[in-house]
Amino acid sequence: MIYNKHGNNIYRLFSGDDSYILKTFPTEDHVEIYYYSLFSQIGIPTLKLIDFSKDAIIIEDLKGN
Repeated sequence: MIYNKHGNNIYRLFSGDDSYILKTFPTEDHVEIYYYSLFSQIGIPTLKLIDFSKDAIIIEDLKGN
């Protein structure tokens, strides 16, 4: 874990030579998940969204790569 505040947790995940950021949220209705998905779909630049669920997102890790 690299961050924990207000129930939000951030982890750095490793897969081979790559790393990713997993951000989890305390509720299923966290607005950040919606916005990452929306921005990705309409082409607004953000960190690359790898995957998401109802209470977490996985994004590219700029610092780890």
